[in-house]
Amino acid sequence: MFDDETSLKLNTGGTVYTNDIIIDMIDNNIFDEDLMEIARILSIHNIGVKYNSKLGNTVFGETVIDNNGKATIELNPILIQKLSTRYASRAFIHEIVHAITDNALFSPSNLYERSFQESNKKIYNIFNRLFPEELYTRIDDMYGLKNEAEFASEFITNRDFRSILYKKAQELDNKRFNSILRNFVNKISKIFINKSILKSNIEKLNDYEKSFNDLLLNKTPIKNGQVIDNIDLWKAVATYSNNKLSEDSIFDNFKTLSRQIDNIKSAPYVHIVP
Repeated sequence: MFDDETSLKLNTGGTVYTNDIIIDMIDNNIFDEDLMEIARILSIHNIGVKYNSKLGNTVFGETVIDNNGKATIELNPILIQKLSTRYASRAFIHEIVHAITDNALFSPSNLYERSFQESNKKIYNIFNRLFPEELYTRIDDMYGLKNEAEFASEFITNRDFRSILYKKAQELDNKRFNSILRNFVNKISKIFINKSILKSNIEKLNDYEKSFNDLLLNKTPIKNGQVIDNIDLWKAVATYSNNKLSEDSIFDNFKTLSRQIDNIKSAPYVHIVP
């Protein structure tokens, strides 16, 4: 997934930065079409990335926040090698979003981040009640309701998860609720795109903010040529090695199993014997 220079630095214990990586991945068309817009937004952020070989088999990466509130992304080098570029690039985007939102949720340092923290908590609690865990397990489609941090990251990176939430909002047909959702999207935009990040280019700031809002409101249309027929699909699949596809599937199954075990452990009526 990474170029040779980046890989060498990571493998020798060095730190690389997300903006350089993302720009290189955009230039090399690594991302799927649905991730290109958010990748463009993330390319203006500069977060340190390191390898951590001690991460578990089901952990692609995690965000570590130091005592000064600075976030660093730690990635699993074994999974970077095993997983397909397509799968790993999506997971990488998820981790960058985590780094930005976790920093705001757990160590807010300005008005934008504190405002996002409050709004995220409010929206998460609303949907957590609308989709009770007894009926909707926090696995796969509803993993975003596992906690406030996962909610923020899944809302931003997972169009299908957003669609479920927007559909529920439509069913309720509540103007105030829809207004709260739109306000939440604006709060998200402000922590990803603000004057402290794009200091001198107001036009670019407005352009990024509008496109990001449209993305989060699921307004971004499917572009011509993005939908492919079955023959093209099989040609695309054939470009991946069978081993990579197998590893993606195995990793997904491990993640699902791990989440199921976590759910069982957290159930109030279950006692885990060591």
